[in-house]
Amino acid sequence: MLGIGGLTLTACFGHKRTAGGDVTTFNQDGTVNTDKPRTGVYTPVLKGNDKPVTPTKPVDKPIEQPKNPIKPVDSRRDTVVVTDTVRSGTEWLVVRRTLYLGRVLDEVTIEHIPLVSYEKPKPNPKSTYSMAIMLPFLTNLYESGRGVPEKSKRAAEFYEGVQLACQDLETEGIVLDVHTFDTQGDTNVLKTLLNNEAVSNADVLFGPVTTENLQLTAKYGLANNKPVVSPLNPTEIITGKNYNPNFVQLVPSNEGHLMGMLDYIRRHFRRYSMLALTRNDKVETALAQSAKDMSIALGNPRTVQLYQTGADNKFTFESIKAQLSTRDTNVIIIPSWKDEGWINGVIHTLAAVEGYKIVVFGMPRWFDYTKTTLDDYAKINLHLSRDTYEDRESTEIVKFRRRFFKAYNLPPGELSYKGYDTMLFIGRMLKKYGTAFPAYLSENTKDDYLCTQFNVKGVYEYGSLDGSKVEQQKLRYFGNQYINILRYDIDHFVKVF
Repeated sequence: MLGIGGLTLTACFGHKRTAGGDVTTFNQDGTVNTDKPRTGVYTPVLKGNDKPVTPTKPVDKPIEQPKNPIKPVDSRRDTVVVTDTVRSGTEWLVVRRTLYLGRVLDEVTIEHIPLVSYEKPKPNPKSTYSMAIMLPFLTNLYESGRGVPEKSKRAAEFYEGVQLACQDLETEGIVLDVHTFDTQGDTNVLKTLLNNEAVSNADVLFGPVTTENLQLTAKYGLANNKPVVSPLNPTEIITGKNYNPNFVQLVPSNEGHLMGMLDYIRRHFRRYSMLALTRNDKVETALAQSAKDMSIALGNPRTVQLYQTGADNKFTFESIKAQLSTRDTNVIIIPSWKDEGWINGVIHTLAAVEGYKIVVFGMPRWFDYTKTTLDDYAKINLHLSRDTYEDRESTEIVKFRRRFFKAYNLPPGELSYKGYDTMLFIGRMLKKYGTAFPAYLSENTKDDYLCTQFNVKGVYEYGSLDGSKVEQQKLRYFGNQYINILRYDIDHFVKVF
């Protein structure tokens, strides 16, 4: 046994607990693999109570033209032609639009795509739910007398929040019979666990973390009609292009972060240009292209320009100078996070530029960087996206910190808040909808949580469900799309969106 911060980690599998009782531990192992780009094409998702059904016949809806259309000015760079998808009754219309400064000059329907008939399962709430938590505690790395492995500390931090959430759920009348398993971050171990009786009898599967293990578990959940909740992995390729209405991803993907940035830019800037700057890297280049596509779909009047460094990844201001404006705000999006040294070099170079108004948007992992000069952050008006935000002055946060310290004799970390919010959210959805909860997550955004908010929507893809040649709209999974935008201000980051 291994004790951490008031917790007991157990290396054996199948440890059982009931809400309010003693529990074993779990969490994430090391770095999550996000190095693969999103597959497929960007498409809008269904919102609110929209319910796709199989059409009986094509819907021919005339396209409404603007009252005062602008004549095309093809010689202007602000005139662009885009292809987009638009919901119309029981189908998607693929339309080609000509835009000038964001206004529609011309719009032609070029394809009709029927919606997949996806009927929500009926709610099936009950008094008690069995949950299998399968995450890498890495207790196999523990050696007596050598201290607690760093990765196990992260696991304990997350699960301490989960424990407190289970206590609160019990007071709300939600009883969870939790079985916790250590995957050790090993695919072979996970395969053994999927044959465990406690897993096969579980109502909900919580985890695991690594991409390969999640892919196996997602397939298992689909085959056995069990909801699978991914609490820590942001990778968008877990289900591939496959139909999986049982898979729930609660950490926004990299493209989700870009979408949040673009939405903020569209709402808060007037005169601006946009440039996506990346290294010579396939993943980053794919994300930059996605940013360009999503910006068009959002109706941003400015197209995202792209710049990729050469094979040596050297960056100079002169290399992008021709793509910047001396009059307007230059919004530079950098969808890169792997090489802190390269990013710090870019930041320092941009901070030294005079005569240009520059605003830089970076990825959430930049919060962990330690070598950047903070003065440079201020000079480039740095904005970062993040899926969590801790308002230290919040009354609820203050209460939670005191409660956490009393329980574990140490302050909560970011993963503690995430563990608490995630388990509380899933538990409440179980109470209201039973194991049918994934289909209803988009209808429940009113509850306020400590640091993590939830705006869960269906993520769709074109494809065929039945192997036919008919292209349909496929529900890949349900994903959280709530993003915070934080701006650096003097000596700290403040939430602006």
